[in-house]
Amino acid sequence: MSEDAVAPDGFKGAAAEFDEFKAARPAKGRDAGMIHVYYVHLLSTNGVFMARDAIFVKDTAALRSVKGGVDEPLPRVTSHEIGHAMGLPHRQDTINLMASGTTGWSINDAEIARVREWAGKQEWILDPQAAFDKKLYDILAELPGEHDLKAKAKAALPR
Repeated sequence: MSEDAVAPDGFKGAAAEFDEFKAARPAKGRDAGMIHVYYVHLLSTNGVFMARDAIFVKDTAALRSVKGGVDEPLPRVTSHEIGHAMGLPHRQDTINLMASGTTGWSINDAEIARVREWAGKQEWILDPQAAFDKKLYDILAELPGEHDLKAKAKAALPR
């Protein structure tokens, strides 16, 4: 989803305080229990994680190239900041996703385990069977007309 900032002209430039960015978020973009990423033009760093509800990524991010790294800075910086939201700290192994300012993308088994642990604590995470069931219920609930399966699917969907 894309939303306009509340006060896009109110920034002081690259030296703007991060709280100014946080205050410019539209009300719709402040829902709790979600990871919110905002792309901004003026930012003194490539990205900043300010708690899960406020991740800012510079739309002109520039990274130091490393052997085997990715060549698209926006997805890489976004992934790095979301890594912080999922509990990953910086790790200055140049090919690692959590290295600062590089094109590195890899994560190790310990980092994977940490993200899985984090995900297991989120109420919005579904196990594979639950995700399949929910998608199936969504499809059935949207069918035209009336049918017992449609009523059961609607009853099974979270409210």
